[in-house]
Amino acid sequence: MTDPRTTVVVITHNRRPELLRTLGRLAQLPEDEVIVVDNASTDGTADAVARHHPSVRLLRPGRNLGAVGRNLAVREVRTPYVAFSDDDSWWAPGSLSAPPTFLDRHPALATVTARILVEPEGTEDPITEELRNSPVPGPRWLPGPALGSFLAARPCCAPTPSAPRAVSTPGCGWAARRSCSPRTWRRPGGGWCTPTT
Repeated sequence: MTDPRTTVVVITHNRRPELLRTLGRLAQLPEDEVIVVDNASTDGTADAVARHHPSVRLLRPGRNLGAVGRNLAVREVRTPYVAFSDDDSWWAPGSLSAPPTFLDRHPALATVTARILVEPEGTEDPITEELRNSPVPGPRWLPGPALGSFLAARPCCAPTPSAPRAVSTPGCGWAARRSCSPRTWRRPGGGWCTPTT
């Protein structure tokens, strides 16, 4: 059974073996679409994706955009939600079914994070505990702890009604509302702000 609500977005650069392993794992998910942005790899990554995973939408910007490559992919997303994954990480089967339902129940919420497990033992990554017990104060309507860890405290894509809203984040473990207009985000150093870009 497929789940048409979420697209998985992956960025990569010169990590062919890791990405092919990740795409093999993501192929086990019921989500219909995976988009990969190849940030100008020179190790044959893009060609390997096209050959071994033809159902993956492959974007080749022609230069290394770094994390900005997520923006390029998010512009192409046609589902209401997007889940980010790095080229060496993946979502477990079934793990993307709950976030859309949770986000639907909390319309002011823009993102959720996941429990991150580290292979091969499946031990919990220490960042998970930090996020779970975030000291960052949040607004009363927030259904859980406020996230206190961002690479950037702004949306990673244009705030248009037809474009997804998301937060630029490290690694995998983030699912975001596609056309959300979040009320506030925590600014590094304190204070709440309304995103404008």
